[in-house]
Amino acid sequence: MHRFLSRPIHHSTAIAFLGIAMVIVGMVTADAGPVAGNTKIAFINLESTLLQTPVGKRAQKQFEQALKKRQGELDKKQEGFQQQLEQLEKQKSVITPDAYKKRRQELEQQYVEVQKLYMKLEKELAGERAKLIQDILKKAEPVIIDIAKQEGISMIFDRQAVLWADDGRGLDLTDRVNARMN
Repeated sequence: MHRFLSRPIHHSTAIAFLGIAMVIVGMVTADAGPVAGNTKIAFINLESTLLQTPVGKRAQKQFEQALKKRQGELDKKQEGFQQQLEQLEKQKSVITPDAYKKRRQELEQQYVEVQKLYMKLEKELAGERAKLIQDILKKAEPVIIDIAKQEGISMIFDRQAVLWADDGRGLDLTDRVNARMN
């Protein structure tokens, strides 16, 4: 039986963020002029913002409710399919081979339909999760911009897109953003 997986917020976009980060960092470090020396970069763990702030918790709860509803739909279809398959196997000895083959093909088609439903529901959930994340980011954006301006930060990345950062240098703004989002 399939189960939807709860993935980290930016799991699907981490590679894109990483690529952008590498290009930007490459452009900044390629220029040995005064801009490179004045550039201050920080990061935020947006997954933490989703899980620890009230707005994030509400969004996560909405997503989990949608997940539960859709998982119920899928479970019902899969259980119905499984019951029909078991019933066919019980009837195998009392029906003709042609009837068995025909019913088996029908069930195989039904299985394909269940798989299509799974894919459709997974896509819908991914879209809903992306929308919830966008809503959180819209609410977090003014906070992030304000902190960046106060600290003179030129760029802020999602922690998922950062390969390495010296956390001891105060580059992680997550706690500050989360505190202001409460």
